Amino acid sequence: MDIYIKIVAALTLIVLGVAVDRFWIHRKRGELKSSVNTIPNSMPSCSTDEIEMLKIYMDEWKTVIGTQMHFNDLILRFRSVVLTAFVAFMGAIVALEKTLNLFGSERLLIVGIPLTLWIAAFILDFFYYHRLLLGAVGQAMKFDDSVMKKYGLFGLTNCISNHVHPPTSRVLVCIFYIFPFLAALFLV
Repeated sequence: MDIYIKIVAALTLIVLGVAVDRFWIHRKRGELKSSVNTIPNSMPSCSTDEIEMLKIYMDEWKTVIGTQMHFNDLILRFRSVVLTAFVAFMGAIVALEKTLNLFGSERLLIVGIPLTLWIAAFILDFFYYHRLLLGAVGQAMKFDDSVMKKYGLFGLTNCISNHVHPPTSRVLVCIFYIFPFLAALFLV
């Protein structure tokens, strides 16, 4: 019966977090803001040099956006592999515990191994992979904040950042790692 109370408490926290996000945070910053720049009705005249610079900027922007996509993909793959391994470890521990009747320090030692790996994965993700992504986002913002707005170009990164602020993303990364960690601690 005690495990059901813990599951209900965890689900309640998740629902409460989503409710706070939906009703309080989004109301404050305005959900679904329009794009950060608009396409002009008529194109400003461009010299040949400006057209060449636009091409160079577009090539670099494509590379930066491709890098953002690569880091996002890398992070999602990393988290899915780590979560799968963690759940498998914890499942194996539950099975071992029932067959070997482990108690006290033996149980803590066996649970400590996947918890240590989980903490190491969090450190690698939060302090390295996530920062790589934020660096790519920062680089893309230089295009969004450039004079190229007059051509209706760029703006994707600022538009996305209006909806998912970097502090929010950091909190979500922490939540991703905290819930399985707490679940594992409940097993101990």
